[in-house]
Amino acid sequence: MRPGARHRPSDRAQRTRDVLGWLQVLGLVVLTLGFVYLGVYVGTEFLVRHIDEETEARWFGSMLSGANAPHDAAFQRAQRILQRLIAGAELRPLPYRLFVLEDIDQPNAVAVPGGGVGITPTLLQLLDSEIGLATVLAHELGHQQYRHGLRRFGRALLWHVLLNLVGGKTDSLGMHFALQLAAASYSRSQEQEADVFALTLVHQVYGDTQGALEFFERMQREYEQQNPQWMQFLSTHPATAERLAYLKRLQQQLRQPH
Repeated sequence: MRPGARHRPSDRAQRTRDVLGWLQVLGLVVLTLGFVYLGVYVGTEFLVRHIDEETEARWFGSMLSGANAPHDAAFQRAQRILQRLIAGAELRPLPYRLFVLEDIDQPNAVAVPGGGVGITPTLLQLLDSEIGLATVLAHELGHQQYRHGLRRFGRALLWHVLLNLVGGKTDSLGMHFALQLAAASYSRSQEQEADVFALTLVHQVYGDTQGALEFFERMQREYEQQNPQWMQFLSTHPATAERLAYLKRLQQQLRQPH
């Protein structure tokens, strides 16, 4: 053994130190990201709680300025149903507005912060019963009522600002971005909250919920047939069978005399 060799760390010990060093760096990165995520979440909740309806409508109203509101019979039918729902409920004081999502070739509906309710032509033609369409529209009103879209938009906006600060870019936000967020998936708890709101509101306005689950029943049938047209919608929503079973139980509860 050469003199002084015993004082050199072995390769194995050095590798151990290297691994521990990388683990410390990784832990620091994860911890930092965790604090950033928590900060975004807390910041969004603070903003949402302190944004009144007038401010929300003013901020997002321009995004709907170019939204399409045709004069065909199917759209006018949906418009009348939406107005009936709004008149029969104590909703947040927003300028609720129905518009058509012409570029989406699938049955879907979205809620845009500020009172926007978008619906696709496919969905307008799909539902036969008034209560069935009313339930879909009431579901989107539920997202508005609980500020689900506003929360998601706020988080996305804060992440957008943070990433731009890091990357040195300043991209603009507009209607396209808002609709992308609105069409993205809500959490299961938010979807269930909107479902309960919708079925309760329909029962309150129409006095019954017969036919209210038409859309979800069609979803389940189409899913069983593996219809590709429904795949994107189903991928952003809770399992249809589970959701339908829950709504049927709620339907029974609402029909029971109080």
